[in-house]
Amino acid sequence: MLISLKPLTRLAEKNIAPGLRRRMGPESVVQSACCSFLRRAKDGQFELKDAGELWRLLCAMTLRKLRGQARYHLSAKRGIQREEGQGDEESDGPATL
Repeated sequence: MLISLKPLTRLAEKNIAPGLRRRMGPESVVQSACCSFLRRAKDGQFELKDAGELWRLLCAMTLRKLRGQARYHLSAKRGIQREEGQGDEESDGPATL
């Protein structure tokens, strides 16, 4: 079974807050989700009945990875607002995930 990762990349891109795009790209989020899936599948952690279940699982894993990376980059120590040269054109309020 061959699955295109482009829809997952679009899903991640659509859900990344604008200020976080400088720090994480949708491709890296999808790659991390796929690596986690493959590692866990190798250990037999999933019983998927069809391609639809696989797709839903990959979407959920991608969004969880995205949220986890957003929390990491928005933490107090790494907050985007701490970056030098931050202009008003890309002000970062709460992340919209």
